Amino acid sequence: MNKQFFILVCSSVLVFSSFLSSAKEFVVAYDGFYDRMKVVNKGEYNRAKVGFYLKELKSGKSCILSHGQIITEQQEFPLTFSPNMELLLPFDEKLDKDKAIVIAQTQNPKDECQLVMQIEASGSDKTQLAKNDLFEVYTELSDLMDDLSGFVLSTVFGFLMPDIVGITLIFDEPVTLLSKNESVMNCSDFKCKVVINDDWEDDMQTIRFSSAPSKIVPFIEK
Repeated sequence: MNKQFFILVCSSVLVFSSFLSSAKEFVVAYDGFYDRMKVVNKGEYNRAKVGFYLKELKSGKSCILSHGQIITEQQEFPLTFSPNMELLLPFDEKLDKDKAIVIAQTQNPKDECQLVMQIEASGSDKTQLAKNDLFEVYTELSDLMDDLSGFVLSTVFGFLMPDIVGITLIFDEPVTLLSKNESVMNCSDFKCKVVINDDWEDDMQTIRFSSAPSKIVPFIEK
């Protein structure tokens, strides 16, 4: 299996590391997942987390999985994943100590899949969101990035960490901003990017969208 380590910052997605695989079977050690989940659990975040995905290298689309396993020398467990192909891994110290391996089977053996570790927060079932709630999500995402940066990057690479200037709301359908005079927000297709400032912390004014966001990720300053 071809493995490559890199750090990549996009406008709304932070990718810490990626393991490339052009085979139908994708294999990676469990300990990397566990270490990052441990950082999240220690921080006691309400909504922020690290999502684990397999993405096609060229298109950036999700690699479609058929099934998978988590295996140790003694045991084997089924690997579960969501409809959008997020790997739903248990936070299990024993699996870490037993040096478990995560195996995912892709439907298309020609896909070049990369493991993407994305800082994100759960979305909402509401189309109206208060500014102070969005500020709270922004704060959690920023804090989690800070916590993970200390784990992932040595001081030599510290200058590579980007600044989070806001959040990007992800929707399952093309979205329209219904609120007026929101010049700090830019909506296009399935995303709305918004710059957050400290004034939002106690601002209960709501922002209306044509649909509810399914996920929220950092808005990274280029």
